[in-house]
Amino acid sequence: MKMTKLASMTFLAVLALWNVQAGAIISTPQFITIDCNLIAVQQGLDFSNSAPNTYIATEKAMKITTKDLLSFLATSFNTNWPVGARLAMDYFSSDIYIVDKTGTNPVFNVSIGTNVGGTNVVNFTFDSDEAVFTGKELATTNGFLKEVQTGIGFFRLFVEQNGSVSTDLSFQGLSVTKIAESFKTPGKVAVEKVAFVAGDGTINNKWTVVSGKVTGAGKWKSLPPA
Repeated sequence: MKMTKLASMTFLAVLALWNVQAGAIISTPQFITIDCNLIAVQQGLDFSNSAPNTYIATEKAMKITTKDLLSFLATSFNTNWPVGARLAMDYFSSDIYIVDKTGTNPVFNVSIGTNVGGTNVVNFTFDSDEAVFTGKELATTNGFLKEVQTGIGFFRLFVEQNGSVSTDLSFQGLSVTKIAESFKTPGKVAVEKVAFVAGDGTINNKWTVVSGKVTGAGKWKSLPPA
């Protein structure tokens, strides 16, 4: 997935700004590592004349995995991620991050991404509607919460350089999230997410239709009861 590059200086400046901002954040992100398995379909031949009175149209498909997205984003930001870097989502803010191989330490917030003058823009964002949920809670110190949330999740991958948009791909789908939380001190939280997605847009200035699945999982210790 070849993409245009932003200047290295721009990336470093934004990364430095992010590091300053990160130091001011009160709540620590709790990461759900995410795995994308998508199929992107673009037009191949567009009714090419292959023989007298014969016209053939074809399509071409390519896989887009988490590894591809990491490479795509590294190229777009003109950088290299640490060995073993992963794609993750902060459970509380829904921002998408590059994290280190442990899945717990943030490297870069790609939802914030970069925006230089409104014409050099790169980001990968997630949003969702209000979910409906079902579950059971035992509201005691040694209690628990088990819940299943159902809603629609929305992803958008966007790259613009010098006012020219090369990628503007959106995909969305039904997202089911299972949450299990223990209220013991220190409590534990486990989250699993599955979303079957579909969408369309452009990749490399070419119209693209995409479908597939996005999954996520994370575990962490919750704060002790107040």
